[in-house]
Amino acid sequence: MRSWHLAAAVALSTGMASAQTLGHRLGGSLGLDAGRAPPAGLYVADRLVVYRARRLNDRHGERVPLDLDLDIVANAAGAAAGFDAGPARLSAAFSLPVVRTAASVDELRSGVDELGLGDLFVRPLGASFGGERAEVVASYGLYLPTGRFELGKANTSSGHVTHQFSAGGTLWLAGRALFVTALASYDLNQRKRRLDLTRGDLVQVQGGIGASVRGVAEVGLAGYGLWQVDDDAGADVPPPVRGARDRAFGVGPEVSIAIPYARTRLGLRAERDFAVEARPSGWVVVLGVTVQAWAPDAARP
Repeated sequence: MRSWHLAAAVALSTGMASAQTLGHRLGGSLGLDAGRAPPAGLYVADRLVVYRARRLNDRHGERVPLDLDLDIVANAAGAAAGFDAGPARLSAAFSLPVVRTAASVDELRSGVDELGLGDLFVRPLGASFGGERAEVVASYGLYLPTGRFELGKANTSSGHVTHQFSAGGTLWLAGRALFVTALASYDLNQRKRRLDLTRGDLVQVQGGIGASVRGVAEVGLAGYGLWQVDDDAGADVPPPVRGARDRAFGVGPEVSIAIPYARTRLGLRAERDFAVEARPSGWVVVLGVTVQAWAPDAARP
């Protein structure tokens, strides 16, 4: 039965393995960009996401007495486009990551290591409304299981379709020198392919408090909260995680800098998990670059 502990550790990390950056299944993946939309234009982006965990918490938030070694590295490339339509700005986006997931438990002297495509994220519709002091955003997106998935393996895919509904916004203060941003999302998970297993739906809130530095840099504190709102269902749910619901919070610093003449923005964020239940607990680091490939004259920096 102890072999189930490794399967449980990997199963608990499945939702993080397909780390998206134009989507936000991974806790802390959006940071200070959570509740705002960029100016109209065409953008290409690349995100390197590193998640490391050496601790697995049970459903009560207590440490499971195993020496877990979990590393997830994902590089996601994607594009987004937005255009002004009356008082609203409409947008669409997609991203596809390449993911390496490695997990081992010392006590079992066993481990798993997998490299492959993650889940394709498509956001066919996003909208934002606002002005100088506030902005409201909403979107619909979905994850498509394009990567490899097998129960108990170090997967690069979640193995199921997820519908994602999001809404939030940003409040600008002190003449746009300061801002508070937040985005809430609901992930409606579908049944996993070839398995009688449906992950419980997730609610996540991301955002933070930031400051603009001379209009070319931003610094701030980013955070997130994640809750599973119903149980995993189906005959193939591993016994160690049956009835357990994910919960996690994270917080950490973020900094970004714009290079106006190159229409490029570089960003770095690190968030530490805390108050974690029924999942690994560790650090996530996100390094990203976004380039504005095209912009209408009114939206040029």
